[in-house]
Order: sequence, then C-alpha cells, then structure tokens
Amino acid sequence: MKKDIDFDKIAKETLDELTKNFKTEGTFKEIGFKIAEISTKTVKLMLKKYHQELLED
Repeated sequence: MKKDIDFDKIAKETLDELTKNFKTEGTFKEIGFKIAEISTKTVKLMLKKYHQELLED
C-alpha cells in the first residue's frame, strides 16, 4: 500500500473540480465555495483517518 499519499494535493484538486463550473455570483457563489471547502476538508480528514487505520493493520 502506498504510504506517502498527498492528501492536501488531492483535496485541492477535488475542490478545484467541484468549483470550476460555479455559475452564480456574489453571496451565493461565496456560500457555495465555503460549503465545498468545508466538505472537502471533512472528506480529507476522513480519508486520512481511514488510511491510518489501514496502515495499522
């Protein structure tokens, strides 16, 4: 199993992919970006924890 996964890089690429087609402007765009950012951070943390569990086995 690969042990040196760059979770920050994966999170940035995911956030970029999620937000590249946002069509709204102003407050709605800001809210959308914030939701996407929080979601990405949450998934990144979950993946890190899961990866740690796999490495312990």
